[in-house]
Amino acid sequence: MGASFCNLYCKNEHVESLREKLPKGSRLLTGYGEWSVLLLQEFNCRKLMYLARFVSGDVLIFYLYDDESFGLYYYRDGKKVSYLDCGEYNQKVRKMAENLFPEDPLALKKLWAIKRGVSVDEKLALLEETFGLPFDAAYEQEEIPPVPKSSETYDRMNARAKALRNRPNRYQPELLPREEWPVSLRKNNGKGLLENEEPRTLMTNFGSCRISYRNGGEIVCLDDQGQERWSFRADWGPQYFTYNSIVSRDGIVVIQGDRMDSQHDMVWRLSPEDGSVLAQREYTDDYLGCLCWRDDLDCFVYYSCKAGAFVFLDRDFNEIRRTVSEKPLGSSYVGRYIGQYTYTPNETKDHGWEIIRTDIFSGKVSRIRLELPLYPHHMILSGACLCCGVAGFTYDSIVFFGWDGKVISRHHLEHIWNIWEEAGKLYGVARDDATQNITGVYLFREKTAIG
Repeated sequence: MGASFCNLYCKNEHVESLREKLPKGSRLLTGYGEWSVLLLQEFNCRKLMYLARFVSGDVLIFYLYDDESFGLYYYRDGKKVSYLDCGEYNQKVRKMAENLFPEDPLALKKLWAIKRGVSVDEKLALLEETFGLPFDAAYEQEEIPPVPKSSETYDRMNARAKALRNRPNRYQPELLPREEWPVSLRKNNGKGLLENEEPRTLMTNFGSCRISYRNGGEIVCLDDQGQERWSFRADWGPQYFTYNSIVSRDGIVVIQGDRMDSQHDMVWRLSPEDGSVLAQREYTDDYLGCLCWRDDLDCFVYYSCKAGAFVFLDRDFNEIRRTVSEKPLGSSYVGRYIGQYTYTPNETKDHGWEIIRTDIFSGKVSRIRLELPLYPHHMILSGACLCCGVAGFTYDSIVFFGWDGKVISRHHLEHIWNIWEEAGKLYGVARDDATQNITGVYLFREKTAIG
């Protein structure tokens, strides 16, 4: 869960009327040009809206919710005048610009440009620079420095838009009829493979089987007809939860982690024939959430955040070797393994995004900076595509990046939930937020292939 807070901003000349009604659990700060800031300890916009009715002049109420969305209300003399948010909803923004920036002809353009930002961070930076106010300010922060008025983010966004305007798209999305959906979706009757990888099947004496889950962390083995062959429940206590199981060549690996202690995990390898335990080990000082089986190496691999190293394990979870990373990833999360490399998303200090490419044998690290400051939700790592990010308030802006981090294709498709590669083709699936049902499946064809 990200940060959520709300603040009120009023002109210094009217701050006394606000001081008389300060709510409990609030901080009133001055020193921000002609503005004063009221920081509220609780997330309660209604309380601030009530206060705004008693303050003369211009008043702003800002909220940030879960680090994913924000909005700004503008009041004048106790009445709401306008509103804007980080999505598509705006109300009388022109009035806000005319009243608050009468001598700044760019102000309205900057406010309208907020919806063009590719991330919440970028949109928030543009808002702060337009007003010259610290909107990203929580009650718990000890120091909240002033923010100078600037056009830095606005100019950067315009320069980027100009550079991308005439760049051709590599892909062309095609809405598929149901009978042409990829196998991973048709197998589940349209309820979807909404994750990155289809669960692997495993050959046993009774044919192929697949692994499923049951409430409470139980692992179930099903045959081709959907009949249960065996089940396994690691009754290690209610404080533990089950990670996704791993299917290796000759067994199923189940990992459980301690909800209260991220460095305390238990791991089992089960027989695919009957679910009996073939090997198990308890880890009291490391995190195994990113453990994976490598067919090509015939061993397990995981990244040890504690040691800053890739650890290789045999079938019985005994350590074979380890490789210290040239630069620690700083997180137990490792993106995707392709060959001898891992590809891990990383946010840069200037709020951009990069992919860290690490050689698991030598530990050498290289970085691929993404052209747009967009979180790479989907690591494609296939063909011309390195990764893909989805932006927009309704997840409607899909951006594909090439192996050099440059944008290779951009598309407007609403409510895209997942994009993945399957059988050499690139697919995207859209779903309804309320029902979770699939509303569309797209094939992203390369235009050179179409021609």
